[in-house]
Amino acid sequence: MAHSSSRPETGNGSFSTVVASSDATTAVTIRAQADSTLKMLLSDTVISTDTAMNLTIKDADGTNLIGPLYMPANSVFSKTWDPAIVCPVNKDLKILASTAGNISATVTGYDA
Repeated sequence: MAHSSSRPETGNGSFSTVVASSDATTAVTIRAQADSTLKMLLSDTVISTDTAMNLTIKDADGTNLIGPLYMPANSVFSKTWDPAIVCPVNKDLKILASTAGNISATVTGYDA
């Protein structure tokens, strides 16, 4: 279950983060909450997979924020959210897959 993530902050409370995993059947953290008093607002999402699977982006309590997304093998999902998707105060952002397979998820947004 290899996975990696990066969390470059882009300033002014905005962020762009990437996570890659070969097995997200146990939820993988995309981004930990930066400030316990702020919500994360997700403005853009890009997800790719090499295996057919269902993907869901959830908060740390397991509440679905995006999905489930039904992803065919070798597919990409890209969406700009207007309005932004709200991840509640003091909650990490996670991705969960229905089966093992390589995924990459990029999420951009801002803290408010």
